[in-house]
Amino acid sequence: MNELDIELAQFDADFLLDFISAQLGAHYYNQGLHDAKALIESRLEHITEALYEIEKEI
Repeated sequence: MNELDIELAQFDADFLLDFISAQLGAHYYNQGLHDAKALIESRLEHITEALYEIEKEI
């Protein structure tokens, strides 16, 4: 890593990446799920509004 002036062996870099993924991976995964849910809910709301607009009066 040039930014920190530290030389890492391949094993150390792999271990560090695995450790960070294990610690933070679930957070980013869950955030992705929440973002997808919010997007789907927003789109569904627009579709529902569009369906009400084309309803025929009885």
